[in-house]
Amino acid sequence: MLNSKFSRKHFSISTKAAFEYLVILISLCVFLFSIIMNDQKISMQLIALSTLFLSIYLAIKYKNNIGLFIIYALIAYFNYSIIMVDYIKIPVNSYFTSFANDPVSYLGLNILFLFTLLLVIFSPIDIKQTYFGKYSYIKEKYSNVFIMTFLISFILLYILIFQYKRPATLGVRGSPTPIYEYSIIFFIIGFHFVGNFKPSRAILSVLLVLFILQNFIFGGRIIGLELLVLYFLMFYSYKTKINNIIPLLIIGFIFMSLIGMQRASINLSYDKIKMVIENIKLKMGTLDTSYSAYFTSLTFLKVKDKISLNTQIELLKQFILSIFFGSKIENSSLPIYTRNFYVHYNGGLLPYYFYFYCGWIGVIISALFINLYTIIIKSKLSKNGGFINCLTVYFVSTTFRWYLYSPITILRGVLLLGIIYMLFDFIYKLKYDKKIDVNI
Repeated sequence: MLNSKFSRKHFSISTKAAFEYLVILISLCVFLFSIIMNDQKISMQLIALSTLFLSIYLAIKYKNNIGLFIIYALIAYFNYSIIMVDYIKIPVNSYFTSFANDPVSYLGLNILFLFTLLLVIFSPIDIKQTYFGKYSYIKEKYSNVFIMTFLISFILLYILIFQYKRPATLGVRGSPTPIYEYSIIFFIIGFHFVGNFKPSRAILSVLLVLFILQNFIFGGRIIGLELLVLYFLMFYSYKTKINNIIPLLIIGFIFMSLIGMQRASINLSYDKIKMVIENIKLKMGTLDTSYSAYFTSLTFLKVKDKISLNTQIELLKQFILSIFFGSKIENSSLPIYTRNFYVHYNGGLLPYYFYFYCGWIGVIISALFINLYTIIIKSKLSKNGGFINCLTVYFVSTTFRWYLYSPITILRGVLLLGIIYMLFDFIYKLKYDKKIDVNI
């Protein structure tokens, strides 16, 4: 009987591995076939479809782990938006598609294909069903709750008021400072240590709503979405099935599209909502932020050909210094540097940063880096996980930013998360023997 159970388990794992190898093989065959074709347009479409196929496969593969599913479903959606607009050619008349027929577009597509393929190759074969408990992300017991609530609330209130540049009139977009963007760290730490104490959770929840509203009212989307994902993960993911949130996702997508079209002058009239829905249909649900960030990524490739190797090495050094010393380091921001050559609106996909600095080896490094986080999330989450659980929430919640904007989010951001976590963990342990069990 034991041998029979072992055989069935072994066969099941082998079947999953065989299926994944088949997915990889088919994708490689399509890629190689595309290379030898004489028609570059059809070749690019085949590679694009293969990239989309791999992206969707990853999302399906992680469907039983809510955190990983969110990450890879978002990546699949971002890639879908890029591929449909730049390579399948849906009717989007935009400045951000002006490189679609440029030779750099072919190189850009190959980088995206290789990165996605490597995510599949490096990913763990067996993804077990993951059930999140009620206390997966927050402490079951609390300690020094009043001082921790006061400190977190004071910091967040300061950031809310003084670290967001609000326009003088409605209709103009606001501008968050880098500190404002990192406010998500204080929310994660706050909810983790005191979220099990109802008054503290209520205070932090009110502040979170204010942050979200300020972001949406003044035309932003990313910070508000990150905070919504954060709150969902920490307090609702353990009791939510993917199918139950699809209607909310559809409504949320329409609302985000409304913000994207009107930015800081949101009109919720029937005609405006109807216009948004028609625009979504026309663009086949693609996200403008995705192909805007991709356009910026292509400028990275064009600038790389214009500058010397020594300049690239110098820029890499400045980028590494910025991880520890902030964005004030000269020439540490690749989007700002490339704006000296091409007009764009910032952003940039993760693998293109690494390609700019390190070539094809950089693409491999970027995929390994993301899979390192994937393995941590897959295997380490527990009710006693502490920092790992906070890191999981941060990595999942900031997918929008580290994939479409800058890898600095999961480099400097994780460093800041670790420092702030250690500080509050020290405060938490000052009266370790006086913790009280509570129920939410």
